[in-house]
Amino acid sequence: MSDQVRMELNAQGVLFQNFYAGYEMTAFIRGEGIQAPVLIYTAWEAVHLTRYVNNFLKVGSTSEDKVFQRYSRALGQRRQDDTGWIEFGGPHTN
Repeated sequence: MSDQVRMELNAQGVLFQNFYAGYEMTAFIRGEGIQAPVLIYTAWEAVHLTRYVNNFLKVGSTSEDKVFQRYSRALGQRRQDDTGWIEFGGPHTN
C-alpha cells in the first residue's frame, strides 16, 4: 500500500512534493519481482495521476475510504478473493 504524492528530500536536502511516488514505489516492487497486491490510496485530487496502475498486475488505485478499508481487511485476513479494487480509481462505493 502506498500513497501517490509524498513529501521527500531532494539531493540538496530540500523538501519537495514527489507527485510520482506511487508509481516509483510500484515500479520498484515489481522490479524486485514481488507480486504482492498493491493499492495506491490517495486524495481524490491526485487519483488522476494513478492511471499507470493499469500497466501492472494486481495493482489498483482509489481515493475511497471504503475501498481502502475492504482491501486492508482482506489483506490482514490473507484473503486472495478480494480483487474488486484492482483497477484505476477503484470501484466507486457510496
